[in-house]
Amino acid sequence: MSNTYGAPNGIERRAYRTTNATLNSIPAATSPPPTTGKQGDPLKQTCTREYLAQLLEGQVELAIENGYPLSLVLAEFQTEENSSQESEAVLYAVAQQFNLNLRPTDIIVRFRNKTLAMILHECNEIGARQATTRLSSFLASGARVGNEKVVVKPQYGYSSQITRGADRASKLLATAEQSLKTSQQN
Repeated sequence: MSNTYGAPNGIERRAYRTTNATLNSIPAATSPPPTTGKQGDPLKQTCTREYLAQLLEGQVELAIENGYPLSLVLAEFQTEENSSQESEAVLYAVAQQFNLNLRPTDIIVRFRNKTLAMILHECNEIGARQATTRLSSFLASGARVGNEKVVVKPQYGYSSQITRGADRASKLLATAEQSLKTSQQN
């Protein structure tokens, strides 16, 4: 991550440090290692539900402590039927594109095998929907995977209902998963 205007300040600085620490400590999945790209690339590693809930809990705590909204967006992608690309490579290409177009304070991790989780700081659900519309517009012409452009259709699940009770990160994650399932059925 880089910030062309120098080091981030205040809330951005904490989120920036958290993002860098997070991307470097995502535990690898038990699946076989990826065959393309760098082995140490954090966007190729899959985090578990428990790890994402733990990461989310820290971010929710920061949001409550500093009084700003926070949104969780889960994104899944479908490719065209005639695409010869593996879903692994497509997901990685989309993750890179999203990572370039999100703010430095936002966190993007790979969740499960075919899902991206985006934690958007200082963003309510309306802002999260606007951000995903903007991100989807970058995918309208297709994601570049090797020498091929693959057209992908994103589906999103949103959650920004932060509670002050126990297990709030798990509730936030469950709401986003339910929203994603609902969008897939439509």
